[in-house]
Amino acid sequence: MAKNLIVIPCCKRKIPGGVIKAAPLTYFDNPSLVPTLIAKRAISMDLNPPIKPFEFMEAWDRYDGGLYRNLKLCQPLINNLINRDCLDIIIISALYGVINYNTPINNYDLTMTNAHRKLWGNSISNSINNYCEATNIKTVYTFLRPDTYYSVTTNGVLLNHTQIWSTGIRGVNNIYNNVANNIIGLLDKINKECK
Repeated sequence: MAKNLIVIPCCKRKIPGGVIKAAPLTYFDNPSLVPTLIAKRAISMDLNPPIKPFEFMEAWDRYDGGLYRNLKLCQPLINNLINRDCLDIIIISALYGVINYNTPINNYDLTMTNAHRKLWGNSISNSINNYCEATNIKTVYTFLRPDTYYSVTTNGVLLNHTQIWSTGIRGVNNIYNNVANNIIGLLDKINKECK
């Protein structure tokens, strides 16, 4: 069975609070799997410390922008696809680089700058490629701005990469509502194809 990966951006609006505890390791937190990403994340954390460094919440629950609010309306479908091993979701974060959707993260407030663009460099794409190879991902759908500081590239053998972003729409809320609708349509398609 071909597993699909959806890559989405983080968002500014976040739910505060969380649980004061050490976060469990996910793929993108494991120093033996993504050493460059972890090293750059330490630099990012030094430059931009979280608001409350020990209050963790899963990224999917923490992010609360328009894209996330729309996608959470079809949470049962997303859970079903993830449980059936048809879907995975990762998030590109200004503070963390790249994370699994269920990675516990701190509350933070960070605007992307040229310094951050230079910091992350190719480590995001390299980490995603390694993740895809390790987790049997066959198709990657990215819902990232075309002019964003990061680009997800693939090795062209394992992956069929698709960049999807709405153009010609005005207003941030309208853009993210449209992107959410594109993702929801894709989820329906994956659900039909995943046996």
